[in-house]
Amino acid sequence: SFQPHTSTYHSKQHNNKQQLHHYHHLIIMALFSKDGTAQGVAKIRHYESLLPTAQQLYHDPYAYAMFPGSYLQNLLGPSGIQWLYRLFGLNGILEMISVRTRWLDDQIIKARNEQLKNFLEQQNNRIVHHGQLIILGAGYDTRGFRLHELWNENVN
Repeated sequence: SFQPHTSTYHSKQHNNKQQLHHYHHLIIMALFSKDGTAQGVAKIRHYESLLPTAQQLYHDPYAYAMFPGSYLQNLLGPSGIQWLYRLFGLNGILEMISVRTRWLDDQIIKARNEQLKNFLEQQNNRIVHHGQLIILGAGYDTRGFRLHELWNENVN
């Protein structure tokens, strides 16, 4: 029978800790690998898109293609992803990035609508405004593709 005070018990316990540390390291690497910030934000946009439609703040059908391991997020589902982020002390990051993304989407649409309104009001005076939106951030931005309100604009 197995005795907890034997050196075999301590050896197995040490190996389990090493194995757990190894898995922890692999998961951290998967979460924050190359292009860490850009991929991290894409992962959160993908997470948001996995939520039931009624709970989504936005939908990004392109985010899954911007990082390796999106199949793992599909497998885990929203509750598994939430659990994983909490496990690594990233409480609130999913919600913070999702709210920030939605807020920026709304601000971009509002600014575009204001510009269009100003253009139509000044059309009689032949003043033509051409606007340009430059998004500075981590990268992997898909707003030009997923915000339908911008589809009549030139996206470069």
